[in-house]
Amino acid sequence: MTILRKAAITLAFTLLPASGAFAQWYVGGDGGVNVLADSKISGQNNTSATIGSKTGYVLQMEGGYDFGGPKAELEIGYRNSGIKTLTDVNSAGGRTSSLSFMANGQYEFLPTEQWHPFVGAGIGMAQVTARWSEAGSNIVDDSDWVFAYQAFVGVGYDLSKAWQVKAQYRYFATEDVELASSGNSKFSAENENHAFMVGMTYRFGGKTVSVAQAETATPTDAPLSYAAMDAQPRRLWLPGPRQPR
Repeated sequence: MTILRKAAITLAFTLLPASGAFAQWYVGGDGGVNVLADSKISGQNNTSATIGSKTGYVLQMEGGYDFGGPKAELEIGYRNSGIKTLTDVNSAGGRTSSLSFMANGQYEFLPTEQWHPFVGAGIGMAQVTARWSEAGSNIVDDSDWVFAYQAFVGVGYDLSKAWQVKAQYRYFATEDVELASSGNSKFSAENENHAFMVGMTYRFGGKTVSVAQAETATPTDAPLSYAAMDAQPRRLWLPGPRQPR
């Protein structure tokens, strides 16, 4: 987890754009299935256990700037997965959920085409909540705020100048969560998620103009520059013989 966390942080800052010359607002939303990986639990007196989860769901909203390739955005996400198994616990039930607030850097390839593959990463904070039960009775009902990080890859398709549909895979994880059982026993649990989502993006003002397009644009009604006037051929004037008065 440490290596993946450092890679996500590095990638997030690398993808953040340095200039806002071609910035464009956008908002979007995504939803899909979430797979919470089996979590190792470490407790007091070197006790350990493993918790397995059912396939759950993920919902998120994001908004930010599109720079014609690079993007910077803020995101709110919610994940929820039911409990399937818990070591030494019969009839395990309940759920594990997380509410996350992330800052993402993203890069969208082929910004002037209709298909746009993209990659991205983000960092932020998440409130992870565990409500686990045995035979209907709560054994854990606690939450913790922890550092969160993620990386994602996907592809978008332009339906129009304003609307884009997209599909993506997203890896989301946090630092180990510190929780307490109903008997006030302290323990820590891993939290790693794999999500497969589809969503929509709306761009205000239509399609972003890329830097390459802006540099090659030559409006026909543009005024003649001084450089262009200097390039025009000039007539050489020579004084004639002085005329008598």
